This record gives sequence, C-alpha cells and structure tokens, in this order.
Amino acid sequence: MRLRRKGSGSNLSDTEESLSDSIDSPNRKASKNRNFVPAPWNCCRVALSRRAGRFEMPMDMRDLVGMRPAEYLMKHCKVNPQRIALYRRTFSKVDKDCDGRINRKELNQAVTEALVDTVNEDQVASVLKSIGVGEDKSSMVKFSFFAPFCALLERLHYSMFVS
Repeated sequence: MRLRRKGSGSNLSDTEESLSDSIDSPNRKASKNRNFVPAPWNCCRVALSRRAGRFEMPMDMRDLVGMRPAEYLMKHCKVNPQRIALYRRTFSKVDKDCDGRINRKELNQAVTEALVDTVNEDQVASVLKSIGVGEDKSSMVKFSFFAPFCALLERLHYSMFVS
C-alpha cells in the first residue's frame, strides 16, 4: 500500500485512499500476469496406497452367498473421501454425455487418468475379468462401481510401486 500525500484538490479521506489502493493493487497484478496458466490438477503420478479403500465383511456372512464380486465392491468397499473426490473429478471429466455412466473405453481412460499411468489397460481388463464384469464393450459403468474399482486397482498394484 502506497502512502499518498493528501493534496489540496483531493476530496478523499485517508481511509478512502487506502481502500482505493488496496482495491487497485490486485488489478495491477492481474494485468501484469495475463499469460499465467494454472498447472493441471493431476500432472504427476499419484502415490498408490493401501488405504484408498477399506474392504469390509458383512456381519452376516450369508449375505455373501449369492453376491457377485462387483456387487460386493459396490456394497462393502468404503473409499477414502479424498480418493472419492479425485475419482469423481476424473469420472465427470471422462463422462462426455453427462449421464452418470461411462462405457468400457471411457472406463480405461478414466482409470488411466485417475491413477496417472500407474495401471495399464491390460491390468484393468484382467481385474475386470476376474471380478466378473462382462467383456462386452457396450456395458456401462456407474460411479458407484468406478470408485471402489479404482480403490481395488490401487490395492492390487500397490506392491509394484513400493520401494
């Protein structure tokens, strides 16, 4: 904040002058940095973690009898809130038609973006096959499956990146 000498022709009081200086200073900074571009939010590799999701067992084990693995993930996998935010941003970015569902191709792209190239498409396909999600390219995936699936991928491939 600059101090100005109050001139004879000035009608501003000292407080009004200081307010005008504080209001003008951000505008001057913005005009100098017109070429400023913020960095992308996920430009570097995400640290895989065992704590991305917690896989719980139901109190009554008989609930697991007729349950498919994909249903288990959606019902009993509790994903870390920070990871949910990351997965939601990625899911909404990849979901072009904004219907809350992504196809298999978009799923591969979303997982690659969410986990920032730590998991490849072959690993995604093998995990999808092992949990019984169809090989059908037209099958759609909701976010309620996407977040636990990413947490499962993190848990499975965590050991590859531990040094």
